[in-house]
Parts: sequence; structure tokens; C-alpha cells
Amino acid sequence: CALPISTTDREVLKTSRVEFLQHPWGGYHTNWTIRVSDGHMLLLGTVYRLCIDMSGPGGYNGIQLAEPDEMFQIYIPGIKSTTRGGLAVNSLSETLEVQCEPVQEFYQLYCQGSPSVQATSAYLSSVLCDSADNDGVRTQVGNTESASALLQRSGRFYFSFDTQGLHAGAHYYLCEDLDGASLAASFHFTGISIYISGVSLATRNSFPRRAPAISAAENQKLILTCLYNCSTLTEAFIGDRCDPDATVEKSSISFLTGRAPAFELEVDASNLTFGKDYLLCTDLDGSTTQPLEFGDTGLSIAVSAVVAVSEIAVRPLEFQQILFVCPKCSAFTCSPAADPD
Repeated sequence: CALPISTTDREVLKTSRVEFLQHPWGGYHTNWTIRVSDGHMLLLGTVYRLCIDMSGPGGYNGIQLAEPDEMFQIYIPGIKSTTRGGLAVNSLSETLEVQCEPVQEFYQLYCQGSPSVQATSAYLSSVLCDSADNDGVRTQVGNTESASALLQRSGRFYFSFDTQGLHAGAHYYLCEDLDGASLAASFHFTGISIYISGVSLATRNSFPRRAPAISAAENQKLILTCLYNCSTLTEAFIGDRCDPDATVEKSSISFLTGRAPAFELEVDASNLTFGKDYLLCTDLDGSTTQPLEFGDTGLSIAVSAVVAVSEIAVRPLEFQQILFVCPKCSAFTCSPAADPD
């Protein structure tokens, strides 16, 4: 079958025939995909109808089984990604940097920063985004949704969300209204979920001269600062993704020990790679309990080959020396000074 995509006022684009993904048990095709030609012609901030023609071009053996029918509605978001997947709970101003789709000359709606009268607005919601609301303004509703925030630009696009009152450990939809206070667009789901983290800080469990990173080895410890919803039922791991079933590079999953606000996390990180940064992922009520799931705390954990240094401060002079304890380093290892920024 073929799937034409259309809006109420124009026919847009061609699609390939549907391609199926073979079910592992054979015989059942439960996952289907299409390729959309010239997808860049889709307009940002627009809802399209996804229509299916069960017979495909020319019908099935010359027989038209049914007329094309609308199956779904698909929204084309202006915000395509974020630089972090989690925000700290109970913060008056949590910054969320976003990347927007590039502007095409025929676009009528796209990301705009304040103080434009059409500045993009967004809010966080644990329920479906309110597509009937087109004025770009939302007030906080308990722990269900945040107040709306206007898109800002200072080199990069970002929102500043008030996360006070949101539920630590829960995932929230990121809902956008591309033209904000203007009435052409309304709030829709961007396809991006944001995790509200109870953990606000992670530090190395060691004396001050130890390097501020873990090693790719067993028995790696971190002290986590968590004031909200953490307990000894909370599980955590370090990985390149926060889906424990989908990520390949991850530490062991461990329970937290201690009590608020300071908990200890001990993991086997021997499966991680030296020199890479990873996500710190938590499930505040534990993986055997509902309804919370693993999410990205927004904290980055570096895996360093350096296990100790001799100095934590140097003078602003030439020929200052620091002794590294680094079993995995070589004469070719480069260690530039940190950027002041």
C-alpha cells in the first residue's frame, strides 16, 4: 500500500510503498515504515493527515479495496532536539538548550526568540499537549504541567523553566507553540520528553586531590545529592543512553545507599570507555515499581584514565608541574589546560 500525506488545503509529497520489518517469530508484520520524498517541503508547526490506501496504486489485482482513509495526524515540530534530557526539580529557573529546524524561505512558522511578538513558547506536561490552546500562555497546574516559557537566544536557543512543584522522577512532554502569542499555531508535542531529576549534584567519593571523574573499572563510587524522592529503592547507572535495555555501553545498575540529601552510588564501570562522557540515569522508585522509569538526570559523568593528581591548584606562572597517576596513559597522551569558560 502507499501512504499519501495531505493537509486540508493542499496535497503534499509522495511516499514510497510501505516497507515491513520482519517479526522475529515470522509471518506477522507488526512494524511498518515509509520513506517520504522531499520531506523538507513539510511546513513547520503544521498538522498533517496521514492517509492510507490499502490497495496501493492501481488497486490489488485491479480491485480497489477501499478509498484512502485518514489514519493519524502528524505534527511537524520546529524544535528538533535538546542538549540535555533532564532538568533538576524544584528550581526557579532551569535552562534547557534546544536546537531548531533551519529556516527555509517558504516557511511561515519557525523558532523565534524573545522579544519577538511571535516568540516561540513551550511548557512541560505529563499529559497530552493542549492543541486547542493557541495564545502561547500556560499557567502551572499542580505537578501536571509547568508554566510556559518564551524561547530566548544568546548564541543558542534556550528556555528557562520553573520546575517547582513538578514530580521528581517523572517524564514530561515538551509542548511547543511556534508563534507564541500569535494565533496561527497552537501547542503540540515536539516528540521530546524531559526527565525531572531528583538528583542535583554528583561528586567523586574521595579526598579532594582525586580526579573529578570515575575510571573504567569496578567499584566506582559517586556521592549523589538528592532531596526529592530518592531512597534506598532508587536505582541508577551510567551509560550512553538511559534505556537500560537499549544501551550497549553502560555500567552495572545499582541501588543507592544512604539517606537524603547524600546518597552513595557504587557501580562496575569496566564496560565504559576511557575519555568519553556518559549520562547519569536514575529510576527513583526502582525498576520493579511503577510508575516511574529510568531517565537522564542531566548530569554528565566523565570516564577518565587519570585516577589521581598531585595538585588541585597551580600558580599562574610558567613550568607548573602536576603529577598524574594514570595506568592507561602513554607518552602520546595530550592533556591541555582547561578552558577558563
